[in-house]
Amino acid sequence: MPNISAATRILGDDLLAQLRTAQRPLTTAQLRQHAPAVPVAGARAALAPVHEQVYRVLCGLERQRLVVRSKAEGRQVSWSYLPNTADHEIASLTAAFTESETTQPAQREGLARTTEHLIAGARTARTIAIGGDTGGAATALSQVLIDCAELLTAATGIPASSPITGGTRP
Repeated sequence: MPNISAATRILGDDLLAQLRTAQRPLTTAQLRQHAPAVPVAGARAALAPVHEQVYRVLCGLERQRLVVRSKAEGRQVSWSYLPNTADHEIASLTAAFTESETTQPAQREGLARTTEHLIAGARTARTIAIGGDTGGAATALSQVLIDCAELLTAATGIPASSPITGGTRP
């Protein structure tokens, strides 16, 4: 037998998340359409919640002052999210998850510069090698690789003496 209170809690959390992210009133039918499957007594698999179950959970959330009901067209009822104390925690978690996205452009810039240096070095080495000076090509390519290693160190934050670089500076 499924734990009904757990199913109700799952459904309530999902309905709150839908209303919070929608930032506009949603009807009971709209909320049910995107609700997760929940355990149902007598069923082997989780099923979509029935309209009445969604409505009951929304009424419970209204009693907890987490949502507010408003009249929509005809007999439809729409629901809106009410700001509460959990909003600060949610904002902190969202900021933590998106923090890595704000550092990616800087890393992309560093990697793009590294790629440009590698391409330029390869072209230079090829030009020198075509001219017959293989020693000069090797020297030029070596310098480019050293420069690229330093750029990668700066872009990724991995120190040159880390185990990844073998404990030696490039």
